Amino acid sequence: WALQVGQPYMKNVQAADLTAVNEALNELYIEDEDYESLRKSIDRFKNFNMIALAQKLAAHELLEFRRISAYVYRCNKKWNQSIELSKGDRMWKDCID
Repeated sequence: WALQVGQPYMKNVQAADLTAVNEALNELYIEDEDYESLRKSIDRFKNFNMIALAQKLAAHELLEFRRISAYVYRCNKKWNQSIELSKGDRMWKDCID
C-alpha cells in the first residue's frame, strides 16, 4: 500500500534509472496486472535484475506477463528459456521473433 501512494513520485524519479525505483515500480505493475506499463518500463529502463523478473513472470497466470518473461529472456540472450515459454503458451510468432 505504501508503494501505491508513492507511485507518482517514483515514476518521476525513474528517469534516473535507479535499480530500487525500477524494481519497485515493476512490482507495482505486476500487482496491478498492468502489463502495458511493465513492458514500457522494461523497454525504457534497464537497471534492474532482469533474470529475476523473467523467472517471476514465467509462472504468472496471465499470458501477457508470461510473454513479457519470454521477451526479457530474449533480451538477455537466454534463447532456450524464451522459446520454451513461448512454445508452452503456443505463441509461435514469439518463438520466431
